[in-house]
Amino acid sequence: MSNLHLKGFYTGEETLQEIIKIGTNKATQKFPKHMLLGFLGGIYIGFSGIQVSITIGGSEGLRNTNPGVTNLIFGTLFSVGFIFSVVCGGEIFTDGLVYMFPSFFGKHIKLRNIMSNWITTYLMNFLGAFISAWLLTYESDLLNKDPFNTWIKEFTYEKVHEGWFVLLLRGISGGYLAGLAFYLSVSAQDVISKIMAIFFPILIFGALNLEHVTASMYFIFLGLLYKAPGVTFFNFLFHNLLPVTIGNIIGGALMVASVYYYLYRSSPRYNDLDDDYNEKKEEEFSNMILDDDDELEVPSNVTRVFRTRKVTSVVKSETQNKNNSSTETSQIGESSD
Repeated sequence: MSNLHLKGFYTGEETLQEIIKIGTNKATQKFPKHMLLGFLGGIYIGFSGIQVSITIGGSEGLRNTNPGVTNLIFGTLFSVGFIFSVVCGGEIFTDGLVYMFPSFFGKHIKLRNIMSNWITTYLMNFLGAFISAWLLTYESDLLNKDPFNTWIKEFTYEKVHEGWFVLLLRGISGGYLAGLAFYLSVSAQDVISKIMAIFFPILIFGALNLEHVTASMYFIFLGLLYKAPGVTFFNFLFHNLLPVTIGNIIGGALMVASVYYYLYRSSPRYNDLDDDYNEKKEEEFSNMILDDDDELEVPSNVTRVFRTRKVTSVVKSETQNKNNSSTETSQIGESSD
């Protein structure tokens, strides 16, 4: 028999249950821990913004001749902050848009838990983005010279002077892709799969020049620090953050979280921490009769069954033993007769 490998991802039903579990746990998370995770989320997005600013800002010729390529590079580099947040630990505003609504719909948390999570993450992302822009970029003299300085001023000017409705629509698409990146990362069960699950949605996000509220915080803070013409704190708040925030909520909470809750809410519940789930998996393993040389890779989510990587034909031997015992009993009965 050939090697048997179990899937390394959750099904739609299982992913929804993982999302609900995350949201329920976040609702009871200690406030200082939540604040620190939100701050780290802003820092991670800042690191993405720094490398984007240096790479794209320093590629003046490429921007003029191949703007599509620079957008593709933008998306490739910007995915790093989201990867850091998921793998290392952090909270980005669009993550909470995905995991809080299903928990609320499932009556595991209350509306006040959603608002507390969103507001705390938003404010701490705001602080983390500011620290990244101020200390890690501005005070570090990373973008003080041209062409970097000119690019960041032009880039932030465009962000606060786009039409309100345009920013809203870009925020919806950006929130959808960022939410999808988080949702896909939850469905993956190993680090490499999580990285790839995040990478491609954020790649599309950057290539399409969409809007994400935490990214806007970092970049426009830079515009304010470098005194970009036409960039003020007022139009930062009301001509970018407001429409982008509303758009991200629509894209992440409604188009991702609510839709997938509707699709999978009536399906059987499979949770990797539930006894029923583990017993079901144990029964599946018990019914597998493999040769001695066949190997079975057990995923990490199966916590109670077969910690070894090789399953021998124990079930087959036990069955044969039972059959032999039955035969011997029958023979003894016949002899006594």
